Amino acid sequence: MDDKKDLPELVNLFLIGKTVNDILVREKIYQAVLELLMGNISHLYQVLYRIDVKEEKVRNAFSDNPLAEVAAERITTLIIDRQLEKIKWRQKYSQ
Repeated sequence: MDDKKDLPELVNLFLIGKTVNDILVREKIYQAVLELLMGNISHLYQVLYRIDVKEEKVRNAFSDNPLAEVAAERITTLIIDRQLEKIKWRQKYSQ
């Protein structure tokens, strides 16, 4: 990534609304995932573990399409969905 932002930091920007353009942040997350997928997949797995994306879902992202771009898009969606799920749970139990 050219701006050297950490993938979890980009996810947090998307979720807490510090950006006007969520599509732009989603694209940055996608680019970070794609870069890690192509160059440092073990670090990508570490980040996904830290974010708590289920391993089975990650495996499914790779299962039927060998293209890195397709897997990166699916993983981006998994990351965002998981973070949104965590926010919902926190809101539910904070009341």
